[in-house]
Amino acid sequence: MNLGEPRKKLTSYLNRTESEFYQEMFTIHPDAIYVIDKYGYLMECNKGFFQLTGYKADECIGQPVYQLIHPDDRTKVMNFIQKSFNGKASRRQYRFVQKSGIVKNVWTDAAPIYSEEGKTIGLFIIGKDVTQEKEINEIKLQQEKRFSSLIKNSHDIISIIDENMRLNYQSPSIENVLGYPYEEVLEILSNDLFALMHPDDHELAILKLRDLYNSHNGKLSMELRLKHQNGEWRNFQITGSNLLHDENVNGVVVNYQDITDIKKAQEEVHYMAFHDYLTDLPNRRYLEQKLESELRMKKGTELKLAVMFIDLDQFKFINDTLGHDTGDKVLIEVAQTLKSCVWDSDVVARLAGDEFIILLTNQTSIECVKKIAQKIIEVFERPFNVDQFELFITASIGISLFPDSGEDSKSLMKNADLAMYLAKDNGKNGFQVFTPTMNIKSYKTFTFQNDLRKALKQDQFELYYQPKVCTRTNKIVGAEALIRWKHPEWGMVPPSEFIFLAEESGFIIQIGEWVLRNVCRQIKLWEQEGFEPIIISLNFSVLQILQTDIVQTISTILEDSKISGTLLEIEITESMILEKESEVSNTIDEIRQLGVGVALDDFGTGYSSLGSLRNFNFDTIKLDKSFIRDIHHNEESKAIIKFIINLARELKINVVAEGVEYEEQLTLLRHLECDEIQGYLFSRPKPVEEFEKMLVEKSVSFESEVYMKPENRNDFRISFPYPLEADMTIVELNGKVIQLGKTNVLIEDMGPKGLRFVTDIKLPLDTAMTIKFTTQLFGKFITNYGKLVFQQELGDLYQCGVEFLPHEQNSPMLKKLLTQLEEELKHHPLIEESNFITTNKLDYFINN
Repeated sequence: MNLGEPRKKLTSYLNRTESEFYQEMFTIHPDAIYVIDKYGYLMECNKGFFQLTGYKADECIGQPVYQLIHPDDRTKVMNFIQKSFNGKASRRQYRFVQKSGIVKNVWTDAAPIYSEEGKTIGLFIIGKDVTQEKEINEIKLQQEKRFSSLIKNSHDIISIIDENMRLNYQSPSIENVLGYPYEEVLEILSNDLFALMHPDDHELAILKLRDLYNSHNGKLSMELRLKHQNGEWRNFQITGSNLLHDENVNGVVVNYQDITDIKKAQEEVHYMAFHDYLTDLPNRRYLEQKLESELRMKKGTELKLAVMFIDLDQFKFINDTLGHDTGDKVLIEVAQTLKSCVWDSDVVARLAGDEFIILLTNQTSIECVKKIAQKIIEVFERPFNVDQFELFITASIGISLFPDSGEDSKSLMKNADLAMYLAKDNGKNGFQVFTPTMNIKSYKTFTFQNDLRKALKQDQFELYYQPKVCTRTNKIVGAEALIRWKHPEWGMVPPSEFIFLAEESGFIIQIGEWVLRNVCRQIKLWEQEGFEPIIISLNFSVLQILQTDIVQTISTILEDSKISGTLLEIEITESMILEKESEVSNTIDEIRQLGVGVALDDFGTGYSSLGSLRNFNFDTIKLDKSFIRDIHHNEESKAIIKFIINLARELKINVVAEGVEYEEQLTLLRHLECDEIQGYLFSRPKPVEEFEKMLVEKSVSFESEVYMKPENRNDFRISFPYPLEADMTIVELNGKVIQLGKTNVLIEDMGPKGLRFVTDIKLPLDTAMTIKFTTQLFGKFITNYGKLVFQQELGDLYQCGVEFLPHEQNSPMLKKLLTQLEEELKHHPLIEESNFITTNKLDYFINN
């Protein structure tokens, strides 16, 4: 079979018709879109097709589409394709078999593709996955059949009514259905056809019957209520047929089916759809509909409402330590407690996990809302008694108010959520009212919380490697893998800014497995590329180490990666040991049986460090950098480090000193015979490409400087003897105007074109961001706007350089003030009516 020419024509067509619309539809359309030639071979497929079938492009392009079709449907598909090739757009449902073997039901629409000569050369097919819809319909159909069978066997009532609305016949089954003796009910209905019918249904029933009388072969369908002998009103589905023309019937036949139980079931399903299964509170769906309804009623009036977003502080600790059963009971108690704090007209809903929302529907002022929030905080001060445990739980509450905090449901929910994070940032166990001026830290944390789960899906994480160097030889003997988040707005984010969020949400499990898998993959790549093997360490969180299947997960990943466990080391902190000593001890032993090393991180900062060494078989201990920081001029730190190193040597435990930044520290650690060094003195954490260059050289020398040099500039600057306190805020981010509150920073120098400042917030260097600064000099407030042009780490702080916006540069007023300041500083290092401070920079940010 010569397939070349038809395919050339089809390929030509595809190339010629790749318009913007075609490309957009092809790439983003969620349904499966594919093109086949006249022989049924796949020519092109979109992402939806690959998701539907589970195959990759190289596995199916150029292959017959019939191979992917369920064997029982292939003949039908061949006929369908042949019909479509005859020039008719057609539709058909058939089944695909995924690569995994799962069968998918698909509705397909096919349209012929014509050549320039008008001949059909291919088919353009769109397939919609209706598997779930089909399953739902089948379930629904089964339920309907089941109910129908139940109703049929329950002796439905049948009546025949003459043209004068008098009873001609009544089936005896009425006695079983409604409980009345047959002769008694027959007499009642003969006198009054509507005697057992609910009074509110009389008018509609008479109207429907009259319509049925006037319609030859007409049908009747309605619902009404009939009274049972026990006094209960039962719901019935009424169907009727006009058989007045039938001499054997000569009347209207009415069938009564008792649907009371069905209606109750529907009401229960409806209730379940709008309520939380655990706490019986309204759920998110109910809340959103209620909020929308309330907003419609209150818009254009003076009425207000409030949304309170409540998150339980450290609830995960209860789940992790006492178990989910106890945690569930706590949530039930919390739900009842919250309901007791508000009016019946208010709504208490559970969103998910330990998150609750209260909708206060009739509030006149923010003060009233604050009183309710404070009441909740105070009520939570009393312990919750669950499973013989006396549990103290606190809550962080964020409040948004309509219309002050937003005029639509989405804004009110989001802003209440943002305010809640600020409440947590302010120490938890409190409430915060949303204002458009939330500070940069809160905005950043809120952004990270919302974007964290997308980061893994969108491949935003990256691993950096910081070498561990032999103290005696300067040879690289290992490295620590450190995760970084390349955030689309905030640039490269260090783990210190998002790992705690991942731990709070439980997402640390997925992130931890991603790190482990990628570290093992990288070790294997280095092995294949001929690098000398070194041990790579990575950090484990308490949630990871407490997973029941963590040992199996590590074993599986090692096996999948085809590397030895001896090339891997897991670092855990002492706080993890203190929380779950017996479980962690057993897990460590099982991990070490895989050949994987275990290191104790931040050694010396816990309450039972020596006990940890006695009770656990650690391969390595890492000296906390708080001891290393001043070891070269603090005899107490030196003595502690000396003792730890000597003790570790006796126990045959490897010692790593982290946070080494100065040559004097290295000299002293060499003298104390510390095994390995890790710190900025030799290298900052490096991306893979840069770290591999270090591996090629095998040994390392000191970095020229621990910190980066300040930004290059030629403009005039005044360096301040003492830092100048200023308020900073972000006013524009990636072209979007935002309103955030002020954050304190310390300005180190300033000139007509820019300034340099220190902050405890890592700002995105590669993002289009406009920053506003306000400070005071000589009693005058000055404001400047600029762009970030450089940033470097200074331990726990960040030093940043800003270039003023073009229209801000060389401001006459600023030049005048700076000239005056330069002259005054020659005589006085502190200027009156200016915001200079004498506090140590790090202490300043700790206390602010």
